[in-house]
Parts: sequence; C-alpha cells; structure tokens
Amino acid sequence: MTYRILLALQLSIHALAFLQDSGGEASGCAMDACTVAYDRTMEYEGIRVGRNERYCEVMSSYRSCLNETADACRGELHFHSTTYFSYLKLKQYDCDHILARANAEGRQAQRCRLPPPFPSSSLRHCAMWGDPHIRTFDTRVHSCAEVGARPLIDNRFLLVQVSSGRVREDSMVTAVSKITVIVREHN
Repeated sequence: MTYRILLALQLSIHALAFLQDSGGEASGCAMDACTVAYDRTMEYEGIRVGRNERYCEVMSSYRSCLNETADACRGELHFHSTTYFSYLKLKQYDCDHILARANAEGRQAQRCRLPPPFPSSSLRHCAMWGDPHIRTFDTRVHSCAEVGARPLIDNRFLLVQVSSGRVREDSMVTAVSKITVIVREHN
C-alpha cells in the first residue's frame, strides 16, 4: 500500500515537472543563465566538486545568481529544486567555513577566468548578472570577483564601464557598485 502511494506521488511530481513551462526565460526567470554560467565555469576550469575553495566560490556565485532571479522564478518547480540542491551542496561541503577561512587568511579574490565564447549567433547583446557575470556583445563571458572597473562596451560610439566592490568588508562576494556610460563624439 505504501509503495503505491509513493509511486503515485512520484508520478504526480514527474507530471507536474513535465507540465511545467520549461521555457522559464519567457517568464523572466533567468535560472537557465545562472546554470549555464555555473556549468561552463565548472567545465572550463576543470573544477573538482568537493571541499575546496574554488568549488565553494563557484557554488556561492551560482547561489547568488539564483537568488537574484527568485522573484521571477517563483512558480518554477525546477527553480526551487535547483535552489535547494545548491543549498545542500554548499552545506555538504562546508563552503561557508571554507570561504570564511580563505577570507580570514587574507587571500585575494581569484583573477577572472574567461570561458570559451559561445558559438556564433546573429543575436547581438550584452548582459550583466550575478556576482558579477558579464557577457559582452562579442559573446565573451567574464565571471570574476575582482574589485575594480572593467569595460562592458567599448567602441567608437560608446563606452560602458562597470565598477564592482565588495558587498561587505569580510566577504569575497562582489557586486556592481557603479555603471559609467560615456557617449563619444564621432564624425
């Protein structure tokens, strides 16, 4: 009897997941962008899942990205599962302790690691999200926790510069603190 109830519950969950709108981006849910950035960083850097500083940095950044899109993803079952999974991984590998220890030892934030560009596309856009993650018009993605400024757009017409700083003095997490836009004179 219990087996049948569990099976029915499991089938109901799978049915809900199947009926769930898988195109979360259309509703404004940017979870897929967070997951793509996480997956690409893990693969590009060859990061080992486990109790290590770099994995904890990436998971923390992933979790921050997910939190930023939480309001838009409220009705997404997959979002809630992914968010819970990220929480469990941070807890399982004691990431709060590892990152706090790294910060206490005065380690500098890792330099930017640039994953390979996306395949060419006719779509031209730039975007900023997360801790901070920046995708430029030429599809380069920058994911880093550096304090300072970097150009987001730099061409003969326009310069958009993004500055980031630490969220708290005792944290390695950074956030965008200023965006500067300069419209250049051109002939």
